[in-house]
Amino acid sequence: MRSEDGGVSVEFVLWAPLLMVFLLLVADSTMAFLAQGAMWHAAGEISRAVATGRMTIAEAEAAAMAMAGYTAAFQHMGDFIVVRLSRPFEGIGTGIVLSFTGAMEVQIVQLVEPGVEI
Repeated sequence: MRSEDGGVSVEFVLWAPLLMVFLLLVADSTMAFLAQGAMWHAAGEISRAVATGRMTIAEAEAAAMAMAGYTAAFQHMGDFIVVRLSRPFEGIGTGIVLSFTGAMEVQIVQLVEPGVEI
């Protein structure tokens, strides 16, 4: 008869790192999706404010920076305004599993209301 003392400890040592990586992956993915959702909402609000004349482009750029440090780019194309927000991936999530480089970007195209000068 062999003693099985410590058998659970060996299995735990083998599986614990994989479980931790999985949990960190879930946490990073969740934070990335939440950050992207917040960016979509901010881009929609900013584009609507510019398209209805409530904000100038300069005010909208300042509002985007004040919201969460977004970098805003605006393009006026005929009757449409294009708002592009970007934010570096640094600071989103734990940075351990999904340590992306570059920036997260969203783009909204909004029809400018009649009579509004951009």
